[in-house]
Amino acid sequence: MKKTIKLNRFLLLLISVCTLSLISCDSVTESLDGDWDPMTWETTVSDIDKIEVSASGATYTFKCTNYQGFWLSYVYVDGTPIYPSDDVHQYVGEWATITIEENVMTVTLSPNESKQSRSLKIDATAGDIFDYFVFTQAGTQE
Repeated sequence: MKKTIKLNRFLLLLISVCTLSLISCDSVTESLDGDWDPMTWETTVSDIDKIEVSASGATYTFKCTNYQGFWLSYVYVDGTPIYPSDDVHQYVGEWATITIEENVMTVTLSPNESKQSRSLKIDATAGDIFDYFVFTQAGTQE
């Protein structure tokens, strides 16, 4: 009888230790999810979610200073989602080109020869962290 009580206490202790170990592993994992620092950028643009581009076009450079690399999640041209091709580090469209090399993204918008303005939105990701850039290019004023 004494052996059974000792065995039961031992099993109860073992189950308690295992349970506490599993719970602590889950809480550590949960605390790491979502703890990504926001992407920070070195650029001449003051507001990356509202970039006004003249009709003559322009080239912009964005350097991510806190992640070694990132890639395109989505590209939207005039509100229409364009999924990145097999190369998530480059997009070449009719009037916009995006190239990512390591932690630097270069965006070139060609001159807009129409009277209509146009928009380009870039969603970039480095894993579980996302950032976006919105360009609005003016049309020609004839």
